Amino acid sequence: MFKGIPSFSPEIFQELENLDPMKSKQLEKGIRQLIDEGVAQLFIQQPGNRKIVGTVGQLQFEVINYRLINEYGAKCQFVPRNYFKACWITTENEEQLETFKKAKYNLLARDKDDNLVFLAETTFLLTMAERDYPDLTFHIEHQNSCLTNRKVQMFTFVYATCSIRFSFLFVSFDFLRR
Repeated sequence: MFKGIPSFSPEIFQELENLDPMKSKQLEKGIRQLIDEGVAQLFIQQPGNRKIVGTVGQLQFEVINYRLINEYGAKCQFVPRNYFKACWITTENEEQLETFKKAKYNLLARDKDDNLVFLAETTFLLTMAERDYPDLTFHIEHQNSCLTNRKVQMFTFVYATCSIRFSFLFVSFDFLRR
């Protein structure tokens, strides 16, 4: 069964700040749409509903900012945040998880699917968390369930269409060479 495309920990993290409170709904709608398109990953920190956006490159932030302004009319800016990795947490030890959450509440967030994520600031802090909380597993990739069956079918159709066209092109090229 198809479980989705895995999400990997982003390389760059920046906090999304709203510059026009009157356009909060447009900003929220825009960032959710862009995240659903796979442009970046979104992590929500509490308190304050802070939005941390993670990408693999700086250019993605410029694209997001441009699209938020021009497509949604939302003015915003990105403020760099110094995180090393986003680690999704799994465990069967709820007591240890609660202890971890109390100790590291300022480094915890939720992804778009409401999964708990530890935003480790350094390799050292991640190593210490793994050592201090042995029953917690920190994953730097997460199985993303964002693709519905319809999207998977569409992807399969597009892939098959491209494969057929490529095969036709290859056969045509081979025929011309003869």
